[in-house]
Amino acid sequence: TTTTTTTTTTTSTTTESNRRDGSGGGRDGYRRRCALDVYSPQLHVIYSYWMMFQNENEGYAPIALTARSARQISNAFVEKTLLIAFSFVLNQIGVERLVQLLPTDDDDDDDDAALSLKLRADNDFYSQVRYLRSKSLALTPFNVSNLPQFLPCPIEEEENNNNNNNSNNTMNDCEDDDNSKNEKVIIINKTGLGSSAALVTSLVGAILCHFNVVSLPFKTTTDTTTDTDTTTDTDSKTLYSSTKEGLRITHNLAQIAHSLAQGKIGSGFDVSAAIHGSHIYTRFSKHIISPVMDAMEKELYTNNNTTATNNNNNNNNNNIPPFLGMNQTTIQMLCDCVIDQHRIWDARIEPLHLPRALDMLMADVCGGSESPSMARKVLAWKKKAENENCQIDDDANPWSNLQQTNQELNHLFRSISMSNNNNNNITTTTTTTTILSPTSQSLDQQQQPPNNNNNHNNDKNQFNAFLTNIRESFLRARIHLKEMGNVAGVPIEPDAQTNLANATMSIPGVIAAGVPGAGGYDALFVLYVKEEEECSPPPLDAASKGIRGGTYVKDNVRDKIGDLWLQWTKENGGVVCPLASRSVGFAASYGLCQTDLDW
Repeated sequence: TTTTTTTTTTTSTTTESNRRDGSGGGRDGYRRRCALDVYSPQLHVIYSYWMMFQNENEGYAPIALTARSARQISNAFVEKTLLIAFSFVLNQIGVERLVQLLPTDDDDDDDDAALSLKLRADNDFYSQVRYLRSKSLALTPFNVSNLPQFLPCPIEEEENNNNNNNSNNTMNDCEDDDNSKNEKVIIINKTGLGSSAALVTSLVGAILCHFNVVSLPFKTTTDTTTDTDTTTDTDSKTLYSSTKEGLRITHNLAQIAHSLAQGKIGSGFDVSAAIHGSHIYTRFSKHIISPVMDAMEKELYTNNNTTATNNNNNNNNNNIPPFLGMNQTTIQMLCDCVIDQHRIWDARIEPLHLPRALDMLMADVCGGSESPSMARKVLAWKKKAENENCQIDDDANPWSNLQQTNQELNHLFRSISMSNNNNNNITTTTTTTTILSPTSQSLDQQQQPPNNNNNHNNDKNQFNAFLTNIRESFLRARIHLKEMGNVAGVPIEPDAQTNLANATMSIPGVIAAGVPGAGGYDALFVLYVKEEEECSPPPLDAASKGIRGGTYVKDNVRDKIGDLWLQWTKENGGVVCPLASRSVGFAASYGLCQTDLDW
C-alpha cells in the first residue's frame, strides 16, 4: 500500500468534427478510412493519422492506424492509446455504427473531414520558470497560480546538428525546407506529476464519452467545490450509463494503454490518481493484464497481414511504425479484460480527504541532476539482498522500516479522512506550539506529545495530536529513505534537498516537507496548515504582465514558503519554483470528468 496525498492536476481532451484535407495515405484492402488529427498546441505539433476499418475478416485487422505523413514524429502514448481506445469502441458498438459516427472518406459529402482531438495540459505538468522570467515575474505561489491556462512550451531556434541527441528534454520539429540550417527545438521540462498518465487517461475518457460508450461526471469550468458524484445518466444511448461504471471501464482501459505505451506494467498509481483524485492506493496484480499486454505487443509489430513493411519487432519511438493494428482475437481479449465480468481487478481505492485546514504545495527544483533509473537501482539493491539471503536486522532494514512508517501514515490519513470534523476553524496560530522545527529540535524531542493542558477544546487537541503524529511519521520516512539511498548508492534525498526540506519545515504552520516519488533533486512537497485572509485585488501591473487579476484569498503560510524559496534560490543557487497545484478531494469532479471547456 502506498500512502500519499495527491495534488491533482488535470489534462483536458476535446473532440469535434473538423473540416480538413482527407487526401493521401491508406492501405490496399481497407474499405473505409477516417482522417484523425490530434492537436497538441502546447507542444506545437499536430499528429495526423488514417484510421482504417474492415468489416469482414479478409486477413486484415478490423481497425488499424497509420500516419498520414512519413515525416511525422512518433508519439507512442498518443498512437497506442488511440488504437486501443478505438478498438474497444469498435467492439462495443460495432464497425457499422462507428463508421456512421465518423467522417469517413467513402462519404462523398465528407471527403475532406477529420475527427479532431485537442490535448491540453495544466501548467504544472511543465516547468514555468522560463515563462515567468520572460515576463520579469518573481517565482512566487501567487504569480504561478495566476498564469494564463495551458501555456505552450518554449521554442528555441538551434543550428541543425546531427549530433544533437538531447531527446529527453527537447522535441525537434524540422522545417519543411530540407536545406534549412535551423530547426525548432521545443523545450519540454516536465515536473514529474504524471503527465503521460493524465494524457492517456483523458484521451481514453474523451473517446469513450464522445461515442456514448461511458458516462463520466460533469464539472463546469467555474465549479471548484463539487463534492458529490452523479451515479446515473438518463441518456439511454450510453452503454455504461452509471458514472461509477464509466470510471471503472475508463480506468481499466487507460491502465492497459499506459502500460503498453511505456513498455512495462507499472504500479498504475498515476492513472488511478487521474481517474479518482486523492486516495490511498493498493496496486492491481500484474497477472491481470499481462496476457493481453503480451498479445498486443506481438500483434502491433509482428502481424504479417498488417505490417508487411515492418517485419522486425521495432519499437523505436523515433520511427513511427508504418501500421498499427490488432486482430479480432486480441481485441476481444482486451475488451474482456477491461469489462472484467468476474471482477478480478484487485486494485483497492480508498477515498482520501485532507482536513480543510491543510493544503499542499509542490516545488519544481531546477539546477540538480537526477538519474531517471533511481527507482530501478533501489529495486535492484533489494533483489540482490534477497538473493544473497542477507540477514538484515529488522530494526536496521530501511526497506522494512519505511514500509512500517508508510502503514502508520496510511492509518493516520485514513482516520482523519473518515472523521466528520473538517477542522474549519483550525489555523496556524493554534498549532505553532506543536509544530517544532527540525533544525532546532532533535527527533526524540519532536516525538514527545504536545504539552497542552487546555482540555476544554478537544477538537483542537485532537487535531494538534494528528498533526504531530503526521510530522513524526514523515520525519521517520525521510530518515529511512535517506538510509535506503545510502545503502543502494542512490541519492533519494540528497543533502541539498535535506537542507531545503529542513528549512521549509522550520516555518510555523508547515507540517512536513520532503522529496516526492522516487526522490532526487528535482522536486519537493510540502504539507502545511493554511492561514487564509481575503485581500484586495492584486496590483494593476500584474495584469499587464500576463497575470489574471481579481480578488483572491491570501494564504500567509503558503506565501512565507514562497518567500523562503526565493531567498534560498538567491543564496544557494539553482531554482526553486512553486507549482500551482493544491490538495483536492476524491471522485466527482476531482478526478476524470467532462467539462464545458471550449475547443
